[in-house]
Parts: sequence; C-alpha cells; structure tokens
Amino acid sequence: MVDEPRAFVQRVLVVLDASPQNPAVLESATELAARLRSELLAMFVEDANLLRLAELPFLRAVDPFSGVARELNGMTMERGMRVYARRAQETLRQVAAGRRVRWSFRTVQGTGISSAVSAASGTDLIVLSSPAGLADEGVRELLAERGGAVLVLSGRLRPGGTVVVVWSGDPESDRALEAAAYLAGSWRAPLVLLVPSELSGGSAPEVPRLPGAASRTLRRFDEPCLSGVLREVGGTGLLVLPFSAGIKLRSLLEEARWPVLLVA
Repeated sequence: MVDEPRAFVQRVLVVLDASPQNPAVLESATELAARLRSELLAMFVEDANLLRLAELPFLRAVDPFSGVARELNGMTMERGMRVYARRAQETLRQVAAGRRVRWSFRTVQGTGISSAVSAASGTDLIVLSSPAGLADEGVRELLAERGGAVLVLSGRLRPGGTVVVVWSGDPESDRALEAAAYLAGSWRAPLVLLVPSELSGGSAPEVPRLPGAASRTLRRFDEPCLSGVLREVGGTGLLVLPFSAGIKLRSLLEEARWPVLLVA
C-alpha cells in the first residue's frame, strides 16, 4: 500500500542558476509537481564565488559568436544573473499556469546549491539540473541528514517511462522502493525492481502490486551492471536509488541518460 502524495513529498524545490538549461528543467519540475499534486518553489542561486571572481581586473568575457572580448566586472555579472533570473521566473509563470501548479520564485546568493538545500525540509523533493551540485561533500552530508529525495535530471523527465528501482537491503532502499512504486502507480508506468543476487533470497521485498511490475536479479550492484539493465529496458524512464548508494555511483549519475532519483 503506497502512502498518499503528501506523505512522499509536500513541495518540489527546483534549484536554478545562470544556465540555458533552465526552461527544460522548469518544464520537468512543473510536470512532476503537477503529478504529485505539490506546490513548486524555484530557487535561483546567484553564485557568490562567480561575483567575487568577476572583480578580478584581468577577467574578460568573449562572445562565442563574434569572438569580441569585453570587460567583465561584478556589476555586469550581477546584471547578467538577474536577466537569467527574470527569464526563469517568466518561464515558470507560463508553464505553471498551463499545468495549474501553485508556484513561487525566490532569488538567493550563496555558493553552489548549499543555500537552496539549507532552505529545504525533509518532505521536499529537490530537483537539480546536473550532478555537479552533488560534488561538494558538505552538500551531500546536508542532503543525507535532511532526508527526502533529490532528482538529478539528465535531459527531460518523461512520466510514463519505465521506473527502475534498486533495493539494497537497508531502510533507504525501502523508502526508495516506496517512492518508485508511488510514481509508477500514479504515472501508470511499468516498474522494474532490481535486487542484487546476494540479497535475492527470503529477505528480498515482494514486487509491488502494480500492472506490469516485475522483479529482476542484479548480478552485481555496480555501474556496468546497472547501465546494462538500463540499456535493455530502453527508452528513457526514471532510475530510483538509495541516496548513499547513488552517491557512490558518481560516473553513473554523470553519464546516465536517465533522470536519477536519490532517496534518503
């Protein structure tokens, strides 16, 4: 029996920066919030390190099309970030209206995603546009302590694709299975439960009672085996992993074409 949506996540928190990927990230986050019947908070992070870097006297920006170099300083950097923030807010307003999602937008200054993560609660689902935000050990520790889940996007999230979840025998993997079953059920999507061969005995969980749900034995819980299963499944779905296990599979996060949901 899967918990009601509010038991899984109360708010979707999407972390943005000065990136051209913001529109695609916002569309995926809004779609997810609509499916979860949650509110959506977009938090645009003005990177304080970049603002300090822009104060260096020798720094120049080169136009990638014309090759013309221009002076770059803190004022122009901050102005450019605010332009990205305004564009992101307008994009959010449009896509959220189309999906009837309650939303809010906030701009903060900080270093990396730590400021956004600090504002999250254990009932939030944090959406990141890339695994780069998980490179900082302090951020990883903060995420593990606060609980909840982190969605690392790689391309677009496409509800309806196969949900693949790995059960590794600890409480985190129980929560990962619960989240995967809820999402697969609400999306009417196939669910594949992977259990490492050393855990496939009597301790392994039952396959959730969902149409098309199946269980498979994972020969080894490592990146080559997981990547092989995702290739066999084909298409683009969602890979759900226990948070601690997912962090250890760093290259999988960086190279996977599938979005990855890490559940703490």
